Amino acid sequence: MSIFVPLALFGFLPFAALLFLAMPARRAIAATFILGWLFLPVGTTYALPGLPDYSKYTAIGVAAVMGALLFDSGRVLAFRPTWYDIPAAVFLVVPFLSSITNGLGAYDGISQVFGAFCTWIAPYLLARIYYSDLEGARDLALLIIIGGLIYAPLCLWEVKMSPQLHRSLYGFFPGNFGMTRRMGGWRPNVFLEHGLAVGLWMCCAAVISVFLWRSRWPRSVALIPMWAVMLLLLATAVACKSFGAIALMALALVVGVIAKQFRLHWLIVLFVMVPITYMILRATGMWDGSELIDLARDVGGGERSGSLMVRVRNETVLVQKALRQPLFGWGTWGRNRVSIDESGFRSVTDALWVIVVGQRGLVGLLAMMGMLLLPPVLYVARWGRSALTHPLLAPGTALCLVLVMFVCDTLFNGFISPVYLLAAGAVMGLAPDARSLAALRAYASGPQGAYPSAPPVYPYPPPNPQPR
Repeated sequence: MSIFVPLALFGFLPFAALLFLAMPARRAIAATFILGWLFLPVGTTYALPGLPDYSKYTAIGVAAVMGALLFDSGRVLAFRPTWYDIPAAVFLVVPFLSSITNGLGAYDGISQVFGAFCTWIAPYLLARIYYSDLEGARDLALLIIIGGLIYAPLCLWEVKMSPQLHRSLYGFFPGNFGMTRRMGGWRPNVFLEHGLAVGLWMCCAAVISVFLWRSRWPRSVALIPMWAVMLLLLATAVACKSFGAIALMALALVVGVIAKQFRLHWLIVLFVMVPITYMILRATGMWDGSELIDLARDVGGGERSGSLMVRVRNETVLVQKALRQPLFGWGTWGRNRVSIDESGFRSVTDALWVIVVGQRGLVGLLAMMGMLLLPPVLYVARWGRSALTHPLLAPGTALCLVLVMFVCDTLFNGFISPVYLLAAGAVMGLAPDARSLAALRAYASGPQGAYPSAPPVYPYPPPNPQPR
């Protein structure tokens, strides 16, 4: 392990402070979460005396919260939660209840609550404070695209040269290097837990770029024409060779384009129902997943279907055990896993939803799904067809689709990212109010198409652009 590991993890706190000094808090928060997640070392934890363990997600969460409190405390303290923040509050409390009901003790419960706050609640809460308006959704969507642009050359380099960046900088490779060989080439890993996480990230950035390009708002990002940004991100997403993420990207684009073309905003809600339906069918045992395995074999070949078969098998036995402790789950320390027969085979917990229902029970799973899937439903209910037709709402609509993509990915993978929690918090609070409605009207009638209270930061198209 390289000396750069502790330097990066502990040095990230002063680095984040510099971000807050260099830019407004709204952008510094997203930059802290995105840069920290994209570049800090994976899988390294430091035990601090009397404190919860310090890891990548601890560093990111603490840095963002402390930066907001130190540099913009007035706005943070003025925030007032509302009824749709209840799932986040429940998800924060459930780890403590899981520890207590499983006899793991109050200290373990408090430590788990702190971990849940840094990983899940901090990005959601700060997004609720800073990104729950038109300008905030715009900034978040564009910063995600910029993050994708930063990662694109690194991904393409590893596609050619093999995943070496994490090993070169931090002295070790996170995970199994043999799993990076795909389709006669390499699947990039960069600085994330797995190539699958990289693939989903690039696909989500590509989806956002497509919808902003189609809305003709903005016309460029970092002085690069939007069409070039879109093509680069799409090409990189495909080059990442993540079959599931590419399929989700294609599905999100089809849903979004059809919904916009025919003004069928309810299609987004139908997209939301896909992961919900899957979890219900699998948890109740009404479906064994065999048809999905056959589809993977037909589309992706034997390698894809074999991987999926293993995941489905583990999913079945883990859910069965989870439902023996249904309310608050089994807690942590591997208590949610299963050893199968005398062969010594131990279950592998791949899917995030299976991990959550096993560790936090149905209460935790419902709370997580409420945080991630309630935002798109509320967004469609609040904005109706305007969500599909107005250029200023294109960032919010794209963030909705990215959220559903992430939840669909958690059906088979267990990778968490604060960026998707930022999207959840932003969309959850993005509701029509006097200021946002005035901005929409001003865009339609004004000469610049800018927000009425501030000059435009990015180039804007002329009023009433014709959709592509």
